[in-house]
Amino acid sequence: MPVDKFTDLETYYPDVSKEDDILDYIWTLALILLPAAEEYSEYTILGSLAISKFKKRYNDRLIDIPLTYDDYIAENEIQTTIKGLGMDPDKFWYALLFIKDYTDGECLPEFGRGDAPINELKKFIETISNYETTECNPLTEDVHFTKEIKLSIIVDKKIELTIKSPNTIKHIQSLCYNSLTQLNTMKEKEIDAMTIIPRYKITPSPKKSITIFTYTFKLLFDELNLNKGMRGDSKVSYDKSFLISRLLFLTGITTKEDYNVDKVFLKNNLSKVKKVLCTGAVNKNYE
Repeated sequence: MPVDKFTDLETYYPDVSKEDDILDYIWTLALILLPAAEEYSEYTILGSLAISKFKKRYNDRLIDIPLTYDDYIAENEIQTTIKGLGMDPDKFWYALLFIKDYTDGECLPEFGRGDAPINELKKFIETISNYETTECNPLTEDVHFTKEIKLSIIVDKKIELTIKSPNTIKHIQSLCYNSLTQLNTMKEKEIDAMTIIPRYKITPSPKKSITIFTYTFKLLFDELNLNKGMRGDSKVSYDKSFLISRLLFLTGITTKEDYNVDKVFLKNNLSKVKKVLCTGAVNKNYE
């Protein structure tokens, strides 16, 4: 049965507690993907902050996965495959949650860097100025540009609003300019907000998500050194790649049913994209 809530939320080193025993497979990955070493005079202790972050996200029900533990257990063929490969189904469930969270970029998101607000405002003001015919007051005069200018607000790749009026655009520019001229009167927190370079989450593309999920599971299987000789129901596939393929479909990473029924579909699709290794070097939110 799954754990309701973890209690030791500051886990740093692997231990033998019953609570962490269920997370054996996650520890296997965490020590490779997100190691955190503590140096002592004569030795080094290797740990990971990933487990603590995972436990907190698990307790808060933040891991986005479309199937429950009961749904997972009810997948008889997958359960037969997992057991036939010599793995513990309950430990595997937590590994599945961890790898899904990893793939989604929630526990280990990639970040891009934008420009500081003050720099963006300066660029905006300068750009509009480059197309002004003459300097004028947008509240009392007609504004004219040398070329057509539009301002668009895009929400989730969809244009929600487009501003076409030269007077409106000029007025926005004037407000921005007036704001910048008052920087010397701003409070320290306001100045920090204008000058700090923001970081934003990059959501992995569907193709990259498939690749990350696949190679993270392959890493786990390699580290577990699973036996090649499989025994069990002859009607069930014990192919590890096909198991990963079916899990891609069950977790909603892909909606293509071919992944759930075609043993070579994943292999054929991965051969078309560049291999992405899950090193953890680009993802730091578990720190």
